[in-house]
Amino acid sequence: MKVGDLAQINFLQWCVTMDKTTINLYRGDDEECIVRLFEKLPDKTLKPLNLSDMARFDLWATVRNKPVLTLSSTTGEIEVVDALGGVIKLNISHNLTKEATWSQAGYDLQTVSHSGRIKTPVRNGRINLQFDYTPVPGD
Repeated sequence: MKVGDLAQINFLQWCVTMDKTTINLYRGDDEECIVRLFEKLPDKTLKPLNLSDMARFDLWATVRNKPVLTLSSTTGEIEVVDALGGVIKLNISHNLTKEATWSQAGYDLQTVSHSGRIKTPVRNGRINLQFDYTPVPGD
């Protein structure tokens, strides 16, 4: 299996579009995305990526090589929902986007196994951020 063969993703929530790696957010809103990661087998079929050996997940989104949004399992923003089924949940707090001025960012999702092996199952993803009109209460 080549490194790039890990990258098949199926988002099950409404915040993601049909191309499977584009996340659509609304500035200042709390969002949850359920994500199923797949592994491409040599015969081109897909099976859920086994996440049992994963110690850490990190998602970084950048605009012009500057980080604009980061999520990590170490801070609770990425949770494993079903390790054998390859399912994780992204918890995106309104605080991460409430003052954002960007409308589109590139991202990837990286995993680190318990043995220290690093893989990037999602590469060249895109986040679209739609601007809001109503300020966040209390801000």
